[in-house]
Amino acid sequence: MAKVKVYYAGVDEWNRPVFKEIAGKRYYCDVFHLFDYNAPEEEVLKWYASAGTSAICYKGSRFDSEPDGDPADVEIVTRKEAKEMICKQ
Repeated sequence: MAKVKVYYAGVDEWNRPVFKEIAGKRYYCDVFHLFDYNAPEEEVLKWYASAGTSAICYKGSRFDSEPDGDPADVEIVTRKEAKEMICKQ
């Protein structure tokens, strides 16, 4: 099965980095690695580039959903790449 392509959507109220699926309305997050509310995209992407995405799990259909806990096989792309992919659909 192909990895789900996601982009960094921000940090939720529990300091969890949140990612949004490009081709849908699903959200994903990491409950183990927390970031500051104002964490820039570059900082988050750099961290996951070195640490990997194995801690990212399904979050729900809204940004403020609670994590489901099921691991997700995701590939993180930049917001710019996500925007280009959405325009091509």
